[in-house]
Amino acid sequence: MFCRFPYFKERPHIPITIDSVVGRKRFLPLLDSGADFCVFYKTDAFRLGLDWREGKAMKLSNADGTDFSAREFILDLTVEDHVLKTRICFIDSNRIGTPLLGHLNIFEKFKILVNEKEKYVEFKSH
Repeated sequence: MFCRFPYFKERPHIPITIDSVVGRKRFLPLLDSGADFCVFYKTDAFRLGLDWREGKAMKLSNADGTDFSAREFILDLTVEDHVLKTRICFIDSNRIGTPLLGHLNIFEKFKILVNEKEKYVEFKSH
């Protein structure tokens, strides 16, 4: 698999879908090599039909060192036609600004090229 994604609003946002009990939902998270996890909002968990109480409780740390609570779920995340079982954390705050596509379960599956000069990201499966 090979795909190229142009930047969205001058940033490397990657179109993905997440499968859930209520069907497939589209998202446009920011690719963040510094984030361990994919991080979305509690409202996104509800949009996916997830029961908040069933998620694994965890603490995450922001780049500035502040901690916040999250719930982790293992879900099918799709980049183009490549489906990945992915650890996705949902937070009940707005500390991240935009949903994040972190490196765990993502970067190990692809060779990723970020071309800042020409404003695109390429994903190539290993």
